Formats: sequence, structure tokens, C-alpha cells
Amino acid sequence: MRIKFFLHNIYIATILLIFYHHAISSNFNDIVDRFQEKLELSERTTAEEIIDAVGKITVEVQNNLSKIASHRIDFSIKQKIIEQTVNYYFESKYSTVQVTSLNSSIIRTYEVYIYLKHLARLSQDRYQYVELYFDEDFLRLGTIEKNYSSRYEREFEFDVSAYQIFKGGGGDDFYYTDVTLKVFNFIIFKKNEYWYLRLKSISAKDTYRLDEYIEDIRNRWK
Repeated sequence: MRIKFFLHNIYIATILLIFYHHAISSNFNDIVDRFQEKLELSERTTAEEIIDAVGKITVEVQNNLSKIASHRIDFSIKQKIIEQTVNYYFESKYSTVQVTSLNSSIIRTYEVYIYLKHLARLSQDRYQYVELYFDEDFLRLGTIEKNYSSRYEREFEFDVSAYQIFKGGGGDDFYYTDVTLKVFNFIIFKKNEYWYLRLKSISAKDTYRLDEYIEDIRNRWK
């Protein structure tokens, strides 16, 4: 079985993932079993490699989003990270990312490239200080669904959820913070003996005040 998850050759020796499903922690073997069964895999090692790849993409995209948002990184470098993120990890430049705010009930949807450009300019146009990062202790695996109308030999979709923390300020003190549950929608398909894994979209669900998240929401799944 040959696997091609990325367009570049970077290997992470160990990725520690803590998956929660319906607020109940699942062990690694259960997750491997789910992938092997749903993706109809004959080899268990293939399921393990897929899970490692999912973790790698999730972590690397999160890290890239943090760099793109940061006020500490030059815009020209951010532009390179944007190109890399779109080309390496997303299904296409038309993949979408959703954004929410405590100040509005509207969920805004952008094409990924437009969203990343907007994110890169926040530290110039709106804030002097920007931090965006994810709670590393939470990743929740959703259901795995088969796409029966796919043009590929086999195609599936599944979600991985993570809490994104945003802080933006005009000086020494932050004046806007929030926490949003982000859902990474993955597509995985088999083509010419290879498995391909890409991000289809990132959607936004519930948004909370930072203090509410720390004092209440986070304690529900700890």
C-alpha cells in the first residue's frame, strides 16, 4: 500500500493527539479501528499512518495560521506561508474558511486565500498586537462518511474539531479576545494506489468569551 498525503516530504517522529468524541475520550486503538473499518483498509498500519497524517496537517495548519496572524512576522514572509498553506494542505484555492465574532451573530464565509490575506493584515489594519493559537489539549474526531458519488476509487469525509483562541490589542492590554470551536473538514480519497488527504474547509461553530471558556467550557472536557 502506497500513501501520498502531502506534496512535500516532512516527517514528524511523534505526534501526541488527544481525541474526544461526544465529550468522551477515545483511546488510540479505537480510533485506528474506526478508520480501518470505515475506509475499508486491509492493513492496520495504513489506518495508523492516516491518523498520523491527520494530526500532522491539523497541527501544521494551526501553526501556519498563528504565524500568518502574528504581528511579529513580516508581511512578505506571511505571503509565503499563505501560498504554502493553500497549496500543500487545502483541496483547492476555493476551499472555504468561516469566521465568527462575539460582536455579531453572523458567520462569514471566505475562500481560503482571501481569508488568509485578511488574517495577515489584521496586525497592520486593525490591531497592533495579534495572537492566534489553538488549545493543544483538545482535538475531537467526528463521524467518517463515504462519498458514494465520488469520481475516485474511494472517497471519504470526516471532521476534526479544535478550539481556536484569538487575542487582538491596541497596546499593552488586549481589548478583544474570543474562543471559537473550529471544525476542520477533511477529504481523503484513493487514486492510482495512493491515498490523498486534503482540507476541504474550516467551519466555525460556537464562539465564547475567553474567561467563559477557561472557567466553564474547558472544564467540561478536561
